[in-house]
Amino acid sequence: MNALVRGSRVLGFAAAATFFGGAAAFAGHKAAPSHAPPPRERNSCSLNDVIGVTFPEPYDIVTAKHDDGTGSITITCTGNRPSTTIQIDLSTGEGNSYNPRLMYGRNGATLKYNLYAGPEHRIIWGDGTPPSHARQQVIREDPVTLTIYGRIFAGQRSAEAGNYSDSLTVTVVP
Repeated sequence: MNALVRGSRVLGFAAAATFFGGAAAFAGHKAAPSHAPPPRERNSCSLNDVIGVTFPEPYDIVTAKHDDGTGSITITCTGNRPSTTIQIDLSTGEGNSYNPRLMYGRNGATLKYNLYAGPEHRIIWGDGTPPSHARQQVIREDPVTLTIYGRIFAGQRSAEAGNYSDSLTVTVVP
């Protein structure tokens, strides 16, 4: 048995989309008098760039050491200035679980991992379904880049050599 699981393990993010929220337009509404403040622009956010989480070191099944990596999401929002609060959700991925998430290799081999909102690896970044937490972010200037912290858990002695990956959906809700 190989002591190291080799190859790049990149988590891809799928279905990046633009989501709209904010005040609805009402039919038949009369125009405001000229001294009224201008109507607020409808809030709109989009994902500009998503860099999947990469674990740069081969996973070592012998040592009792986690394998950590990072990725990022860059978001731009317009409207509702001077600041906008948004929620960023990450899906469970192909394993349909937040704790642990699963990366898949050949022949159904898996590696247990998770994604976190901070470098201390304590708050599981998800959609708010326990045990995960959705990330709330105040956007004051555009664009904003958020780091995703990943961890492949130590002690997975049955891991097979090869490449492992998972695909998740990122949702931005203004």
